[in-house]
Amino acid sequence: MSAFGLDLHAWLWLFSAIISVESNGDSSAVGDGGKAVGCMQIHPCVIEDVNRIYNKDYRLSDRYDPDECMDIAYLYLYHYGKHYYRTTGEAPTFETLARIWNGGPNGWKKASTNKYWIKIKKTLNDNA
Repeated sequence: MSAFGLDLHAWLWLFSAIISVESNGDSSAVGDGGKAVGCMQIHPCVIEDVNRIYNKDYRLSDRYDPDECMDIAYLYLYHYGKHYYRTTGEAPTFETLARIWNGGPNGWKKASTNKYWIKIKKTLNDNA
C-alpha cells in the first residue's frame, strides 16, 4: 500500500484514526440509522463503488471484518484521491482523504466535513 507518497505505516495510522473516530474500534458498530456498519462505518454505496471501479465482489457483510474494511477503504480512497489529484493537481493529504471518507467523493469540498477532519486530526496528534 503506497500511494500519494503515503507508505503502509501512514495509511495504517490514518485508518487507525478513522476507526477510533467512527466506532472506537467496535467492528460490530452500526450507525447512521443502520446504513453504516463496522469499525470504519462503511455505507453500502462505498461497497458498490469499490466493486464497480475495481471489479471486486465485496459483500455488505465484509464491512464487519476489520481487515476487509481497511482494504475497501484503501481502494475507495485511492480511487477518489486520484480524482482529487486530477481535479486540483495536488496530492491528497490526510485531511483530503479523511474528508472524502466522511463526505464521499467530493467530501474534500464540503464544509460539513470540516468537523470530522478536526476529530481525525486530534486523534492523529494524540497517537503521534
